[in-house]
Parts: sequence; structure tokens; C-alpha cells
Amino acid sequence: MKQGIESRKSAVKILYRIFYESAYSNLILNTTLSQTSFSSQDKAFIYNLVKGTVQNKDSIDSKISKLSKVNIAKINKWLLIILRMAIYQLDELSNISHSAIIDTSCELTKIFKLNFLTGYANGLLRNYVRSQANLDNKVIISDCHKDNQKNYPKDFSQGFILSKWEKEYSQNDYQKLIKWSLTKPNFTIRVNEIFITADGLAKILDNNNIEYVRGKLAHSCFTILNLDKFLNIENLPGYSENLFAIQDETSALACIILNPKPSDLVFDLCAAPGGKSLYMSQLMQNMGKIISLDKNMARLKMLRRQSKILKLKNIETLAMDSLDFSYPILCDKILVDAPCLGTGVVNKKPDILLNKTRSDLDNLVKLQRALLDKAKTLVKPGGGELVYSTCSIEPEENVENVNWFLSNNPNFRPLDVSSYLSNEPILANNAKNGYIQFLPQDSLGYNGFFIAKFVRDY
Repeated sequence: MKQGIESRKSAVKILYRIFYESAYSNLILNTTLSQTSFSSQDKAFIYNLVKGTVQNKDSIDSKISKLSKVNIAKINKWLLIILRMAIYQLDELSNISHSAIIDTSCELTKIFKLNFLTGYANGLLRNYVRSQANLDNKVIISDCHKDNQKNYPKDFSQGFILSKWEKEYSQNDYQKLIKWSLTKPNFTIRVNEIFITADGLAKILDNNNIEYVRGKLAHSCFTILNLDKFLNIENLPGYSENLFAIQDETSALACIILNPKPSDLVFDLCAAPGGKSLYMSQLMQNMGKIISLDKNMARLKMLRRQSKILKLKNIETLAMDSLDFSYPILCDKILVDAPCLGTGVVNKKPDILLNKTRSDLDNLVKLQRALLDKAKTLVKPGGGELVYSTCSIEPEENVENVNWFLSNNPNFRPLDVSSYLSNEPILANNAKNGYIQFLPQDSLGYNGFFIAKFVRDY
């Protein structure tokens, strides 16, 4: 068997789950790779293949459509994945020869019992290499979407988010969003201040020639610029000692804005996998009490495991639906980091563009409002505080929910959170009204994220 076939075979199977079974790329990658005996280098290669192929799917499909005499909707699903993956490699992996990419792709057609299509695959890929100079390798996803929409089955939901963005944003902002969705996502870590200070971790990173940018909004965060040098996170100094956790700066900011104190009782209604609960515990100096709830038992176990590793004793986990939760006393602070469409992180999870529909959005808004309705009954009057956050840029999930909540709950009012944005004054205007919307196209370098804060007066 040719070198690299097993890792590519695994990538094909993962991509099938993503494209045709609506699996989440991050979840299926983590699950699959954790259960294999691949080397760390092979795992990094599979991760790159899968993420790159999904992220560039539309531009790749445009190229296949130009080269194939068969309508793309009629190409065998397994073959289409092999072709997509091959063109991604031809475009992006300059360290692998074209002949090796084509040979392994043809070998994959045989492994997946598509021997009768091996010649077709070989011809298409060789034609692509020959004509590559004449193809526009920078076709943006919006053009591909318009070109190929007619070729997809009627129930294919890929067009919903893009069509929505095109209607809601100016053409300039729409194009910026599309280009951002194709960018490599930032890789950000947050210091576990139980074990080391932010300055202490900075010294370790400096001593190991790790390039980074310190967070402007959450100073305990570091965006790593040269992770590729280390192949994967496990090779970063400090990883095995648990000196840091993976957490985006905007996610950490939601905890900072909640501002939990050592004496507080805090409820985290949608806690798993637990990054925010862990950070809030550290902000509380491992004092007070956090009750972290989630329906997903498996993901909640990750929080329990990390709490034990970090020796955090103020977190209690409950595997249950937050809507059914009750407690004998009301809390001081409550965090609703709600399930959402995730459009603020599509460069990390490009399958969101493929799988999400209008009904998904409508159902999520209903759930978000139900969670807010529940949260308002759990926080104490006379100063109890509620933070609502999403990793979405959709107004229905964000500012419209804020307006709905305030109009239906006169005992709550928004809190000015502009003081948390002293290093990013451009965002401060809306923050005076109690919320911050991070938009990825605004060139500030953050993912799409939303944070709102309310106080209960009576």
C-alpha cells in the first residue's frame, strides 16, 4: 500500500460523515483521531486534509465542475470526496509532488471499490494539473455558491447562511465575511493562573521562540502565530504541565464581564465542555461556588477531569437540562453561553456553512429565549447579574434576543460594559447599551461573538 494511504483513507471517511451525515468537523475529528494509533504527524496531516477540504469545498467544486463532463451532483459521493481532497492537496500542499497526490487518489478509488472510476479520476486530476495555470485559484465562495447552487439537490442547505449574509450586509462587508470564512483561524490559549502567571507563561514562550500576540481584552490570552512549527498543540511547552487551556479571547471576555467574585454563587447553564466554568473558577480564586450544568454527560466529564487536574474545588457539575434546574437559593451571577448557529466561527467549523438551515436558526432562537426565561428566575433581585453570550453574528440570536428580553422583563436593565473595551474603543458605543457584537469582517482580528449583560433590580 502506497505511503500515506491509511491517513488519507481515514480523512475520506471523516469527510463523508461531515458532507453527507451532517457531522460536526471538530467533534468527528477529535473522536476519530483519539481512537487511532496514528503518529502525531499523521494526525496533524489528517486534520489539515479534513479542515482544508471542508473550508475550500465551494472553490474546489467550481474547479471540478469546469473539468468534469458529469454534473457534479451525479458524481459518486465517495469519488467526489476523493477528488475534493486531491485538489485541495494540489493547491495547498506544495511539499507533496503532484504525481504522488494523483497516484494516492487513484489508489483510494480502488480501496473504496470504485475501480471502474479510477481512469476518470486520473484523467480529471491530470487535466487539472495541466490547466491549473489557467484556472482562477482565488474564486471566492460567493461566486462558487452562485455558480453551483443549481447543481445541488433541492434539500441541500448550503446556501442558507450565505444568502442571509448577502441580504443583510453591504456588498463590501459580505465579501469581507466570505474571505474571512476561508482564512486560517487564530489559535489562542489562556493561562491557567492556578499554576503560573501570564507573564510567567510569556517567558516560557519567549524562551522557546514561540511567536504570539498578547490579548487586548483578556490579558491572560495569547494568540500563537507559529503553531505550525510545532505540528500540533501537544508539542507546545507547558501543554503537558497544564499551564494553559485553549480558549478564544472573546470567550474569556464573557467570563471577565460577568466578573464573578470569590464569595459569589454562580450558575453556568450551558457549561460543557467547561472552558468558561474553569476560567470563572480561577477568577474567583477557587472560592465561592459554581454550579455547571449541561445535558451532555460525556462533555461534562471533560470539565470534571480538568477541574481535578487544576485542583479546582469550587465547581459542582450537574448533568441535566438547564430548563429543569432548580436550587434552594438564588445566585449572584449567572452565565448563559447559549447554543447557537455558530456563524462567528465558520472559519474553524466550515461545515456550519454546509449544514445549517433556517429551521435550525428558528429552533435555536426558541431555545435561547427559553434559557433566558429560565435564567431570570434563578438570579437574585437587588443586584444579581446575568451574562448572555453566543459565538454567532446573527441578529436574531443576539441583539433581537436582548431587545425581546428587556421588553418582557422590566425588572432587568442592561449594564454598560464599555469599560472592558478600553483597548478597543471602536467597539465601545453599543457596549454602553449593555452588549458587544464582535464582527469578524471588521479587521480587529476577533471571531464573531456576542456578549450582553443585565442586572436584576427587583
